[in-house]
Amino acid sequence: MCLRRVYQRAFAGGMRHLGRGYRRIVDARKPRLFADLAGKVLDIGCGTGANLRFLPAGVGYWGVDSNPYMLNYARAEAKRLGRRAALVHGDAAQLAFPNGSFDAVIATLVLCSVPDPARVLAEVRRVLQPGGRFVFLEHVAAQPGSRLRGWQRRSVWLWRMLGDGCSPARETERTIASAGFARMEMETFDVPVPIFRPHVAGVAVNG
Repeated sequence: MCLRRVYQRAFAGGMRHLGRGYRRIVDARKPRLFADLAGKVLDIGCGTGANLRFLPAGVGYWGVDSNPYMLNYARAEAKRLGRRAALVHGDAAQLAFPNGSFDAVIATLVLCSVPDPARVLAEVRRVLQPGGRFVFLEHVAAQPGSRLRGWQRRSVWLWRMLGDGCSPARETERTIASAGFARMEMETFDVPVPIFRPHVAGVAVNG
């Protein structure tokens, strides 16, 4: 097994068990964020299936992740919840779905780690129906010039290594705002976690 696969397997197992206190904080926002979702929903970077239990009953769920070992945990979570889930190993920057396939796309704590978030968002818009919603929850860079922003920039190399490409210094909210959505609603909030304190959550509507 190549080193990349060894890392992916270890990372998937770690994500299942680590950071539970942090996840409780961000998960508290998901019921309200996902409450109005209906129809066909795509979860990019679905990971271990952490979003499944917060989705309304009756939605059709598709999940995509570039780490095949994550999907094993996501399948187990879907089975535990008694929910049907179509889970696909794939790249969020090259989604294997036709244009306008989904009523909603979810991204939670994933745009921090993809190589090209602008390209991923272009794919999100492509697979969304007109009027479809992109629902996001992400950690973002601190204010420019702040002490925290300095620590985020200095620690990028470390977190990319530990977090499978995760960067704490991305201005993801700006990337979403400039992706061409018709309109966007967003709120900012802080999580009491060093380096990753600033977060955003919201909904962008496809034109």
